[in-house]
Amino acid sequence: MSTKTTFKRIALVTVAALGFGVLTSVAPASAAYTGSMSVSTTSVTVVGTGTTTNAGYFYVDTFDEAGLASPLTTAESISVTVVARPQYRADGTTASTAADLTIGTFTRSTIGANIAAVTGAQAAQTASNQIPNGTALATAFASSNLTATSATAGAASNRYYFGVYPTATTAIDSGEFTLRVRLLDANTFTTDVTLKVKFVSSAADSGAKIAVASAGGLYYGQALTYTTGNYVKATLTDANGGRVVLGRSLTGVTYASFAPVLSATTVDADGVVTSPFSTPADTGVAATDMVASTSTYSGGITNYALSQEGNGVYGINSTSITSAAATTSVIRVRYGATSTDAAIIIYGATSIIDGYTDLTLTAAGVLASDQAIKSDVATTTAYTLPTSAKSAKLRINVDSVATANVADVPVTVKTVWSGNYATANVLPATTTITTTNSDASGMLI
Repeated sequence: MSTKTTFKRIALVTVAALGFGVLTSVAPASAAYTGSMSVSTTSVTVVGTGTTTNAGYFYVDTFDEAGLASPLTTAESISVTVVARPQYRADGTTASTAADLTIGTFTRSTIGANIAAVTGAQAAQTASNQIPNGTALATAFASSNLTATSATAGAASNRYYFGVYPTATTAIDSGEFTLRVRLLDANTFTTDVTLKVKFVSSAADSGAKIAVASAGGLYYGQALTYTTGNYVKATLTDANGGRVVLGRSLTGVTYASFAPVLSATTVDADGVVTSPFSTPADTGVAATDMVASTSTYSGGITNYALSQEGNGVYGINSTSITSAAATTSVIRVRYGATSTDAAIIIYGATSIIDGYTDLTLTAAGVLASDQAIKSDVATTTAYTLPTSAKSAKLRINVDSVATANVADVPVTVKTVWSGNYATANVLPATTTITTTNSDASGMLI
């Protein structure tokens, strides 16, 4: 074999080996990045007359490329910029500018605690602001999103609060500004969301909307709290369906203090106004404006309370309802120039409250969830019975408060059947109404 031929064979073997190596190479894994964000509202109306003490707020939640809650990563940012404004300031002649608004940041911690400025962050900026900034990293701006995912995994810190206030009082009563919220991810891809903000000096100009809802009955002399089956609540929104808030500072005030103050009364058919209610509250306190969570997730109970604080939903309570019994009364809730009436029945004094009724069903083949005690139920409760069931027993406990059974009180019960059944084969019949007194333990079966 010639030397030349040997060299050719060595060259072919080397090329083949290199080719094999190229075919088996593995590309590096892609780095994680923030894939999306959500903004807490589409609109904010701020009621107040100051500048730095007259801020409204909103927050931004960030998510990774899989849609899971995740904080900003290195080289990522969120900026908020004024991109549209009214033609004139409140005087009607001076042109408005983007610098008429100032944008800052804050963090939030526990119920009743003051919101806080971010250590190391730059001062609030006119027209536009970005996080991270100053000497503070993105982690310094992050607050809990209040949503745990398991018994061991707590809520992610992927929520970023922004505040906005008038740089000068001439921006108040001038009209709507538009803010652009821009997410810049680790791949330099941008995502934009816009929201409207306006400042008004009077609640009457807020364009507020109020929706009133209730469950269970109201009774003369009743102490009304907020339970699953018995409550009255009011939801406050602005003209765009967003938030109405009081102007506040961006540090040293409670989160709940942003909530406007509503009033609630009852009005009968003759126009007689009675004020049996305390001031409606939006504080995230159990039995006041929410029902406490029973979550077993990490921090679930506390996080739920925080999510209900300052969320625009107010509980309406009373130490004792003094309005006369009537079927034609309304609850009237007011804020600024907005007044909403909702029909309500006020019953005469009674020692038991329907919203505190407890039910327990016993029947063969019934769902486990239907066999568990149902506490403080509403006046109508549905159960599903399998066709194999020949009988069912419903135990009813009547209470004057959540855990106080009442003996020897008449209770009227009506059974209503639905679904696939033969009328002749069920007892009691749908038309049957029975009245039975509760026994010594407040129970009837």
